[in-house]
Amino acid sequence: MAASRELAREVHKGFVKMGCKEFSSNWEDLDPADKEFFVGAMTYVLEEEKPLAKDIHSFWLDYMIDKGWVFNGSLDTGEKLSPMMCNYRNLDKESKGRYRVFFSNRPTN
Repeated sequence: MAASRELAREVHKGFVKMGCKEFSSNWEDLDPADKEFFVGAMTYVLEEEKPLAKDIHSFWLDYMIDKGWVFNGSLDTGEKLSPMMCNYRNLDKESKGRYRVFFSNRPTN
């Protein structure tokens, strides 16, 4: 779990670098539940033999729905609106690419 937590922190940094605004830009300021999202998703990537980006998106989508987020064509963090609140297959290529950060932080041993 400690490895997942450290890697989750790196994934969060990657999300921030990509301009993801749905989460605080500072790990220390993240809501504990947001941290657990990153840790849980990274744990899935580490434990699953063939992890899939669409599964991480589904995990994220369920999490965000529980937090009250809904689909909108443009992002509005104050109103909890995001164009990412849809099925993975409906995401554009750039949005799908944000999940690469999970796999780039996966050890290759």
